[in-house]
Amino acid sequence: MLDAALKPEVIGIETLATWIFERKLEAQLSIHRNPGASLIQDLLTEEARVRNIEEDLPFLAAFIFDATVTGPRARILLRKDLANTARAKTEHLAQTMDLLARAVPLLEPELQHAPKR
Repeated sequence: MLDAALKPEVIGIETLATWIFERKLEAQLSIHRNPGASLIQDLLTEEARVRNIEEDLPFLAAFIFDATVTGPRARILLRKDLANTARAKTEHLAQTMDLLARAVPLLEPELQHAPKR
């Protein structure tokens, strides 16, 4: 998703969406949906049902999307403190997912949730 978010055509669409939003044109409602967070939310839904925490999913999905796509994209394009290389993005994603897995039990590998015997 991060690579797709860095494509020139996506950056161009974002520029257009920002232009439309700033001018308060009618198209703004459909442009600001977040399909990336929706995809992540769909992936989390099954596990959340098992654990009875479905109400947290929209926030968690948006948070994961921001941590794995929006944040690094801004670091690459705006702050320029993350290299736009496969290695840098892979390392960032691995570190982010490791941190998230430790902080959010829903993301931990299933083996860690198995009942202890």
